[in-house]
Amino acid sequence: MKRLVISAVLALVLVTSAAVPAFAASSDTVSVTATPIFLTIEVTPVDAPLGSVVESSTYWAYGGLTTPQTPLATGECRFTTTNSSSVAVDISISASNFIGGVDWTLAATVGADQVVMRAGTVGTAIGSMVVVTTDPANNFTFHNDLGDTNGTEKWELSLETGTFGDEVLKTSVITLQARVAT
Repeated sequence: MKRLVISAVLALVLVTSAAVPAFAASSDTVSVTATPIFLTIEVTPVDAPLGSVVESSTYWAYGGLTTPQTPLATGECRFTTTNSSSVAVDISISASNFIGGVDWTLAATVGADQVVMRAGTVGTAIGSMVVVTTDPANNFTFHNDLGDTNGTEKWELSLETGTFGDEVLKTSVITLQARVAT
């Protein structure tokens, strides 16, 4: 009897092993598409000739020593930023420290060879203009959500001087950087 049971169990194991179903090879595909975003901005004009400056004064790119109205109005803003990107953008503003002779450092307050540069868009109160720093990631609030397809915005720049260590021409380079609007 034991032989019969062992034989039956062995036969059952062989039958169930052979009864495992075989699957046919199968595959499917997924199509991936992507639309590239391009970021392109332009600033005009490309210069801010402030001319001769004196200590402890504030100069405006559009009007020299003449303080514009507050909030800033279109007619009193020297610069125009045009967004030719495929999407709306946020724009940061930064600048290099001034070089030439005894350099001027961009700072939050004026001092000996320290200056404060500020920038603001139309509608910004003069007291709310962003302080321009050397860090481009610091000021992405300068232009928020500037529309795509030739969206434009006017803006103005001021320079508040401290005291000077010399009378040598100074130069700073301002950089605007775009990122996809958040």
